[in-house]
Amino acid sequence: MQHIIETTSEEIQEAESKMVSTLKVKFNGMPKSGSHSKIDQVWVKHMGVVDILTERYLGALEFIKWFSPAWEKLNKREMKILEKFYGEYRSLNTVYELADEYHFSPRTIHRLKLEAINKFSMLLLGK
Repeated sequence: MQHIIETTSEEIQEAESKMVSTLKVKFNGMPKSGSHSKIDQVWVKHMGVVDILTERYLGALEFIKWFSPAWEKLNKREMKILEKFYGEYRSLNTVYELADEYHFSPRTIHRLKLEAINKFSMLLLGK
């Protein structure tokens, strides 16, 4: 979500730069054959992209506003355990890596993970 918040404005600028304005058409007083439908199609396509990016950005902001207060109430060990198990850089050896780091058994790490999940879900959902 943070990545979406950080990159959306650039993506919107890129989409807007690809938009073709119907104002670029020069009028010389003579009627032209055909229509500007191709220009309109390109413009509408990129407006749709901008709308999707804006909607995605607003959704990410709303999610962060909901998620962050609960996340910040976890202690550092709970955050690290959840990040290691569920984060972007998780591995198959997560439980053993954490067991080595904290000098606990893998069974204790699993118990701490469940406690962190329960605490975090209570903070998020109040259940």
